[in-house]
Amino acid sequence: MPLRRDDDLLQRMLNVTPDPAAPSPADRRGARPRQYGGTPRDPAPLRPPTPVRGLYRRLGTTVALLSAAAIGGLLWYVSSRFTLDFLGTIFPDLRRTLERAPWWQSWIIPLAISAIEIFLWPRRERRLGVFVLRLLLWLSILALDVATTIHGILPLLQAQPLPVAIDATARTWLELGVSGASGVIFAYAPEKIGRWVVNDLWALWLASIWRWFRPNEAATA
Repeated sequence: MPLRRDDDLLQRMLNVTPDPAAPSPADRRGARPRQYGGTPRDPAPLRPPTPVRGLYRRLGTTVALLSAAAIGGLLWYVSSRFTLDFLGTIFPDLRRTLERAPWWQSWIIPLAISAIEIFLWPRRERRLGVFVLRLLLWLSILALDVATTIHGILPLLQAQPLPVAIDATARTWLELGVSGASGVIFAYAPEKIGRWVVNDLWALWLASIWRWFRPNEAATA
């Protein structure tokens, strides 16, 4: 009997109960880092594109990206011409001013429109008043861009003969639908293509050079 009691005592001594408040390794891996101050952290940014290795693939990817940039630049140029023509029709004084000014000054307006469409989307804005103001301004500029493109494309479509005979009402709705879809593409696609091409070209050629010049930033990233 004394031996049995000693065995029970030894078993109770070795039977260590884990702290129920301590998180398990799986919970620690899945837990989000704590941030003090009461404001939750923003979601983690998207992972960079898959690295392209080998000179052949790098050159091919570069040619493809530059081709996409050329397409986006052509769309932007056409949309900008439509915008300038529309503003010149509505404001004759502005048209005369742009005609007398150097050629590059007329492109300040399309560049300002593109900058607003790229950088003023309130993606991470936490101030309600500033969020509403930026959203309204962004939507207004985008609507102006789409409307001016429709205004420029619609007369071109109306002058084109159709391969099949349809009545006037169906032709009008077809022209409005095609010009509306084209307006959205011409207004929205160039900025998205530009951001995509710049990010991928940076990751393809310049990111490693930047990390080489700024080793401290690369270590803390």
